[in-house]
Amino acid sequence: MKQKTMKLALMLLVAVVAFTSCSKSSKTARFLPDDAITMRIDVKQILDKSKAADNDAVKQQLAKNLEAMGKNEEAKAVLKAVAEDPAKAGIDLRQPLWVSANAEGKNALLVGELLDKDDFVKLLTALDKAPKEKDGIQYIGEGTNVIAFDDDCFVVSDGTIDDVIKKFNADTKGTMAESDDFSKLADAKGIMQVLIPMGVAQNQLTAEQKALLPNGLDMKDLSILLDLSSEKGSVTLSVEAIAKSDAWKQNIEEGKKLMRNIDGDYANYIAADGMSIFCNIDGKAYFDYLEKMGVFKNQKTIKSDQLEMAKGVLGTIDGDFTAGISKWEGFIPNACLYLKTKDKKIIEALNQLGIKSSKEMNFGEKDGTTYLAIGGEPFAEAKPAVSKSDIKGHRVYIHIGAQLAAKAIQGFCTRSQAKAAQPAVESIKSIEIYDTADTKVDFRVNMNDADKDPVETLAGTMLGQFGLNQ
Repeated sequence: MKQKTMKLALMLLVAVVAFTSCSKSSKTARFLPDDAITMRIDVKQILDKSKAADNDAVKQQLAKNLEAMGKNEEAKAVLKAVAEDPAKAGIDLRQPLWVSANAEGKNALLVGELLDKDDFVKLLTALDKAPKEKDGIQYIGEGTNVIAFDDDCFVVSDGTIDDVIKKFNADTKGTMAESDDFSKLADAKGIMQVLIPMGVAQNQLTAEQKALLPNGLDMKDLSILLDLSSEKGSVTLSVEAIAKSDAWKQNIEEGKKLMRNIDGDYANYIAADGMSIFCNIDGKAYFDYLEKMGVFKNQKTIKSDQLEMAKGVLGTIDGDFTAGISKWEGFIPNACLYLKTKDKKIIEALNQLGIKSSKEMNFGEKDGTTYLAIGGEPFAEAKPAVSKSDIKGHRVYIHIGAQLAAKAIQGFCTRSQAKAAQPAVESIKSIEIYDTADTKVDFRVNMNDADKDPVETLAGTMLGQFGLNQ
C-alpha cells in the first residue's frame, strides 16, 4: 500500500507541474508552529529541473497507472480525468509544500494549498473513500494520521482529527504567520529549505556542551536556515545563521574580527585535487574572545598552566592557517600544515610535551611560518596547486577532492560499504566549503557531468525505481 501511495504521489507531482507557474502565498503559515523545525519544498522547481514533465514515457505511464488504481468505473473515470488534465487533482503546486515537526520528529505536519476543493474531494474518494466532516472541516482517516482540509489548504497530520481542527480554528499566535523567519523561507530561491529554531536544540545539549556556549547567549534567539539549490554541474547547500537578539548580533560582530580574509601565502604548496583548508586567524583576538565569553571559566578541568600554554600558542598565530593532503595510501596521508606565526612558541610547546621533529613528522619554524610535513618536503610546490582566485575574498575555504576522499574513507569502511559508495564517488568531482557572508557558509558539490543538473540525474534514478522511465 505504501509503494502504491508513493507512486501515486510521484505521478501527481509530475502531472501537476504541466500547468503550474510561480507565485507566493502565506495561507499555510498559520498551521506551522514557530518553535518547530520547518521545511519548505518547491515542488514545481524540482520537477522543472528534473525534466520529468517532458518525458513522454512518464506521461504515458502516468495515465495508465492512474486509471488502473481506480477501484470502480466511477473512480477510474475520475483518475482518467486527472491524467488528461492534472488540474483536476485539486492541488496547487504553484505554491510550496510545507513540513513541520519537533526535534524528536513528532507532531509532524504536511501542509499545502488547494486549487479546487471539489476536485480534491473527488480524488480522495476515488483513491480511498468519501471524506467525513466535523466542525466545518472535511477529512479522511481514523485515529491518528489524518488528511484534513478546508476551502484553501490541506493538512496531513500524525495527530487526531480533533488536534488538526484546532489548528484550522486557532489564531496565528505562536505560528509562522507572526514569525520574521517566515519571510526568509518564503523568499528563498532554492529547491528546498529547512529552518531550525535553535531553541529546539537547547534541551538536546549535554551539560558539557552547554558549558561551551558563551555567556549571555540564549539558543532560542538564534535560528539556522538551510537552503538547497542546484544548477548544471553542481548542487549547493547554504547555511545561514539568523540572529534575533542584540547579544547574538554583537557576538557575530566580534567573531568577524577573529578571522580575516585569506592571504593565500601557502597556496602554491597545496595540491589542487587534494584535500585542503584555508583561513586567516588573529590568534590573540581569538583567545581574548574565548576568555571574555567565559568559555575557559566554564571548563572546570582546565588548569592554569594549560591555560597559559593555550594563550601562548594562540597568541603567536597571526595570519594564514593552511593545511593540505595530497596523497592517501593506507592509513598514513601525505600532509602539510602552515601557520603564519610571530615566534616559535608552538614549537616550544610541542617540545615541552615531549614531541620532537623527525623524518616521518617534520615540523619547525622558518621565516615567520610554523610548518608540519608528513610524507614529503614542507615547502615543495604542488603541481597543479590551488589557485589563489578560488580562495580570494573568503575567510574560510575548504576543498575536498572526491577521489582522494574515497581513498581515505576506504581505509575505515568495509568492502561492501565502499562498493555502495562507488556510484556517488564516480559522479562527484569535488566538494567546496566557503563563506559567502558574515553569517552564511556554502557547501558546494561539483559533479563530473557539468552539463546536467543533479536533480535531473536523481529524478531519472527515482523514476526508474517506480518503473516510470521505461
